Amino acid sequence: MWKHFDNEQQLNKKVLYLSGGKYSAMAIVNAGYKENKTIWMGHNSEGFAIMSTDSGNLRDSVRVETNMSGVFMKEALLNCASVEEFESFLKNYPKPHGFRVNFGVIDARGNGAYFETNNFTYVCYDVNDSRVAPNGYLIRTNYSLSGLQGKGHGYIRYKTVEKILERHGGKKLDINFLLDSVCLSLENSLSGQKLQDFENVREHEKHYMYFQDCINRYSTGAAAVIQGVKNNEDSGMTTMWTIVGFPLTSVAIPVWLSTSGELPSIITGEGTKKSLLCNFSLQLKKTLIAATYGDMRYYINTAGIKNIEGTGILQRFDPVRKEVFQRGIGLKEKLKNEKGRDERIKMYYVWLDSYLKRKLQEIKELYIR
Repeated sequence: MWKHFDNEQQLNKKVLYLSGGKYSAMAIVNAGYKENKTIWMGHNSEGFAIMSTDSGNLRDSVRVETNMSGVFMKEALLNCASVEEFESFLKNYPKPHGFRVNFGVIDARGNGAYFETNNFTYVCYDVNDSRVAPNGYLIRTNYSLSGLQGKGHGYIRYKTVEKILERHGGKKLDINFLLDSVCLSLENSLSGQKLQDFENVREHEKHYMYFQDCINRYSTGAAAVIQGVKNNEDSGMTTMWTIVGFPLTSVAIPVWLSTSGELPSIITGEGTKKSLLCNFSLQLKKTLIAATYGDMRYYINTAGIKNIEGTGILQRFDPVRKEVFQRGIGLKEKLKNEKGRDERIKMYYVWLDSYLKRKLQEIKELYIR
């Protein structure tokens, strides 16, 4: 289950361990708050995971003054073990809901669905139903298929994701593909422009691309892929590959739920404390943007991301991403054995914090004065 987080007013994200319900959980939240009553994506100890996208074309008779979907998701994550339980939770939730969103959910029993939900009703799209998901996956941006036709937002981004998956040619959608080809995408399916068009330019040749309708855009503050488990696998193997900050200037970090609730220090923070990695990533993003005022923030310098000399930010991060990924995949295999699992996770996080702090400092010296 994959999500990009877009909120220009709340770019800074971090990961928190959650308790206080039937199940423990971890989730991506807005940073800077003493108490987080809302979440935007996460999974729990039963292998149930949830995310949402705001919908701009669902209608009902009640005006939504404040979007309460983040509060609802936190309650659902702490109390639901499956897609079936989530549907029951949604049915019985007090109405009007206070949101119009597309909820995406998966569980450890092989189930997955989108629930297009307004203040009073919902429409469920089951990923295991070949009539609605003939290719075995579902996509949503900021509109709903059951909503008003031609309304809402994200139509270009929806088509971009479709094109990326079509180019993949029906091959297995593995975690490496999702993290590299989808999470790091800079492509506009309408104009046909993409990052690869500019990769042969030189570092000093600034090429600005309008990227407001790309998967990665100015308002992107994080991305994540939750890698679930099969019906006969241990739910403790559920992995959240988390990218806090702007994905093109950050690193995908795998995290697992442990009994201690431990997380890499670089992606979390107590109270109002923000994530070191997210802060760094957003600062680095500013070096790629034409300017932060007016519409100039919607233009990104592609030569600063990737160029023929191999000195673009994405290229500098590439060996770091690969090292973190390969070690994460290696650890994931070892975690199949429950014995010593928490200690292995802790040791990986200790290495990760040390390694990334060192590498981020090296990159900072190259780009941030």
